[in-house]
Amino acid sequence: MTCFIYDGYGDAFALRDGVDFDIYSLVVRQVPETERFQAHDSATVDEIEKTLAHEYHHVYARRYLLGKQDTTATLGKQWIDYFLYRIVSEGVAMQCNPSSGFKRRILEDTATVAYCLAQLNEKFAGLKNGTISGDEIDKWSQANSDQTARQLLTDYLKRNFPEDKREELFQLHIIDRPIFEYVVGWWMITRILKMPGGKDRVMEILSSPEKILEYYNESLPPNSPEMRVTFSY
Repeated sequence: MTCFIYDGYGDAFALRDGVDFDIYSLVVRQVPETERFQAHDSATVDEIEKTLAHEYHHVYARRYLLGKQDTTATLGKQWIDYFLYRIVSEGVAMQCNPSSGFKRRILEDTATVAYCLAQLNEKFAGLKNGTISGDEIDKWSQANSDQTARQLLTDYLKRNFPEDKREELFQLHIIDRPIFEYVVGWWMITRILKMPGGKDRVMEILSSPEKILEYYNESLPPNSPEMRVTFSY
């Protein structure tokens, strides 16, 4: 089931058995205010279908990605499995409607990616070793889509744009802020797909999300230690 709504508070998101699609956010708001009601063809059927494919991936892949959840595992391992589920889910879904322009550039900005991978190595190791509490990782997770993502956007603008342009660009692209699961998921899955047999590997990852770490490292050239995953599942 697809529900088309018109409120401007979101974009598209998966429900348990369907998808909500915000027409205002994904169609109307993409056009300058002075042209909005003269340019309803700005979002093509192809673009809408790709967005719906992204969200329906979340709906139908959930049974595979969550099929092996071990509810008897330690709290730390359950958190790791949750993040791996999120990373794989978003990384694969984003292949349905790849970002372009500013959002694509910030998703593939090496400084942003290196930061997120370093966080993965640090937090996953802490969860595995029991040195990070549930409350700490919950706060970290929430910050990833808010304060941390905003700071990463600010840092990216500082590296790439003159000071007098940054505030305007920040407001324009706050919706494109780099969120941990999206950055890591897009980066890893995209590189795995470029490997020989990459599509088959991604299909395997859907039912065994932890394999994304191994296959991602195999996709890297040997001279990129800052981009490697050092955490061992």
